Amino acid sequence: MAKFIFRAQVALDLRRKQEDAARLALAEAQSRLQRAEWDVESAQAQLAEGLTRARDTEAEASDPTLAIWYRNWIHRQRREVARCLQILDGRQADVKAAEATAMEARRAVRVLEKLKDRAWSEHTTRERRDEQKALDLLGVMQYAIRHMGDRT
Repeated sequence: MAKFIFRAQVALDLRRKQEDAARLALAEAQSRLQRAEWDVESAQAQLAEGLTRARDTEAEASDPTLAIWYRNWIHRQRREVARCLQILDGRQADVKAAEATAMEARRAVRVLEKLKDRAWSEHTTRERRDEQKALDLLGVMQYAIRHMGDRT
């Protein structure tokens, strides 16, 4: 049987490396997205805690400076939540882009894999036909040799 050689194997290997790199980039983007989600949750929790503390402090109303400090602190917490949400939006966009890249890389690999499967199928079919031809020729030769021996 002849050795099967897929001419585009180098291209397939390159595309597989690109797919692996795209999957790695997607995993990193998803990790950064998850971290951004945690940051948003943490900032929102700090804001809620700050609002509660400020409400409790205003109820006591002993020190107006402390109430002003809490208002400023809450304002900073709200800006932090907004910043975290903005980062989260960016991370979501990064994940979508990484997903699109990974899907395109997978498609490119799949195209070459289908081409390789088709070439392998044609190779095995061709090899079976050649083998069958050789067996048929052997049978014809054996038949001819037997019948030539009968004539003498």
